[in-house]
Amino acid sequence: MSILDSYQGKGVVLPTMHHKGVLVEGTFLDVLGMRVEEIAIDTNQFGTFSGEVKRIESAKNTALKKAQLGLTASGAEFAIASEGTIGPDPLVPFVTSNTEVIVFIDALNNLIITESFRSYEIVAASTTYLADMDLEKFLVKADFPRHKLLVRSDGADLKCFGKAISTVSELKDVISQAVQEKCETIIIENDFRAFASPSRSLNITKAAQRLTERIASLCPECHTPGWGVVALVQGLACSDCGELNEEAVKAQLFGCISCAHQVAGPELAESIDPGRCNWCNP
Repeated sequence: MSILDSYQGKGVVLPTMHHKGVLVEGTFLDVLGMRVEEIAIDTNQFGTFSGEVKRIESAKNTALKKAQLGLTASGAEFAIASEGTIGPDPLVPFVTSNTEVIVFIDALNNLIITESFRSYEIVAASTTYLADMDLEKFLVKADFPRHKLLVRSDGADLKCFGKAISTVSELKDVISQAVQEKCETIIIENDFRAFASPSRSLNITKAAQRLTERIASLCPECHTPGWGVVALVQGLACSDCGELNEEAVKAQLFGCISCAHQVAGPELAESIDPGRCNWCNP
């Protein structure tokens, strides 16, 4: 019997405060035959999107800590957890992106399998409130009320006045409270918690789909789950001048999480366009 067979019919715990179970349970059941079981744990201790608790670790390490906490609290053999990052894209200037990292821990077989999904399809609006300002344009940009809002202060003494705001009257009441408390800078922005942000919820689902597909992929050498991309093969020459761009991706490198077996995938490109060449287009 393979490790994958041992997953059939088993439960996998998901520590969450934000109802992520519904976002991932379908793919875990369809692909692996596993039941996702939410457990209520204070995952806010690892960081909050509102900024009240700063995230110290990377997204991957934070997700791992959540999953490990889930194992400890439940005594289960399997756990999953996710963590998201929303902000300026690291590769594309002036664009906001959402990267979701999701991890699976198999404590029975001592396996940790990680996947991620990056998307530019994320509603991420923010504005500074000014007295008597017309909020209508901002609310349209924020896709409100489909996407919920939060209101917070700015600076060192950060305070969140309201989260998961879903009506205009509620928004006005929360802003009024912030004004009464003499908050100098009032920020209104999208609430990025999973249940409050449909666009982020979709990205979590896509990350979970990638994760289950990776878990179901066995190493061709040792047959351990988790076969997938482990690195990028970089270095492509310009099709015009021949200058080497060392950062350009030539292919993906597939590998095992357990043994040292690795295989280079098919070439994604043979050269780069002169428009991406540092020599032709400095």
